[in-house]
Order: sequence, then structure tokens, then C-alpha cells
Amino acid sequence: MITGEPITISTRTTLDALLPTGEHQTRTTVEATTGILTDSGQSTPSDAERPTGTHLTRTLYISRSWEARSLKGATITTGDGTAWHVVGDPKPTTGGGMTPTGFHPMAVTITREED
Repeated sequence: MITGEPITISTRTTLDALLPTGEHQTRTTVEATTGILTDSGQSTPSDAERPTGTHLTRTLYISRSWEARSLKGATITTGDGTAWHVVGDPKPTTGGGMTPTGFHPMAVTITREED
């Protein structure tokens, strides 16, 4: 049986209400979920402005038990406590022969910079 690791998903929503400064209020929602499959990741050197930095990328595969919704702009914290940023706004695929498994054919690319 395939098992995965726990993650925490943090998303920010902009509200219609304005702060006294004129900026929109935001609400942060934090949700823990389990059974997420991850790959080992890739690393590549960052651009010339950060010659000692490294750009890290991983792919997560979401469990069907998680109710799919927008992850645009979300931050995902993996089981080891590392915060990653979601790339784009991934959507689940509704076919592709993956229905017998407990995982969506939904790959979520996450990235972060490391010095």
C-alpha cells in the first residue's frame, strides 16, 4: 500500500473590507492534510545575482481524500517543516486511467530558494 507524508497548506484570501490604510484585508487559512506523495526534488544553481544560492523544486501528488480547490499563491509546509511556494494554479485531471488509486492525477509543483 502506498502511504504519503503530512503537509500543511496555507492560503491567503483577499476580503472586500478595507483597512484604515486603504489596503484590502486578507484572511489566511491553514489546513493540515496527510497521505501526500512527494518526489526527491531537483536543485539548480540560481541566477547570477545569487551565485551561492540554489533553486529547489519538488512535485507533490495529492490524495483523493483532499477536496481539490485553488492552490494559486499557496504555501505548503512539508513534514520536515520546510515552507515551499506553489507554482501556478494546479488542477486535478479527471481521467487518465488513475481511478483505481487513492491519488489524483494532480501534480503540484512547489519551489523555494536556498542559500
